[in-house]
Amino acid sequence: MVSLSEVAKQRAAGEMVLFLDGPFFYCYKPKFTHIFRFSVHGHRGRDWKAGRKRLLAAERRATDMEIQIPTGVKGKEELVVTFETTAARYGSGLVEVYATPAFVALMEQTCLTSVLPYLPEGFGTVGIKVELTHSKATPVGMKVTCESTLVEVDRRRLVFECVGYDEKGEIGRGRHERFIIDTKKFMEKL
Repeated sequence: MVSLSEVAKQRAAGEMVLFLDGPFFYCYKPKFTHIFRFSVHGHRGRDWKAGRKRLLAAERRATDMEIQIPTGVKGKEELVVTFETTAARYGSGLVEVYATPAFVALMEQTCLTSVLPYLPEGFGTVGIKVELTHSKATPVGMKVTCESTLVEVDRRRLVFECVGYDEKGEIGRGRHERFIIDTKKFMEKL
């Protein structure tokens, strides 16, 4: 018999898994979609509610334990404003200044690249929420810098504070939330 965290690892590797939970033994076979439950008294039956939920919860806990990202992680990205990143090009305005959608994209990129070294292979993050104040226009040709700081980690949810600057000073600030995903499982669900 193995612990629930070992169960999750064996299941991910496609192996048959046996585990004990109270008076029941559970058997997960990769070729089958169900989990068999055996009682210590010899009774056998399918138990979707107990066995499968416990196994999936163990997988989540095992993955959460593998990912340790400390708060305070900082990121920094820079770019030079071109016509491709202007409001006129994005269609978010008529003026050739740095577009708010481009600022959001830079903010997301900064946050993503700051935590990538902490993620296991096969994992990534997706943006789930953006709050942004874009307070100053930046003309074409000027450099824009975005700095991010990870301020909160809630299991797989990451919260960042971001500040953007151009060569003359601050152009905006905001908060951004990302969620850690297993990329393969995420794409299979689409």
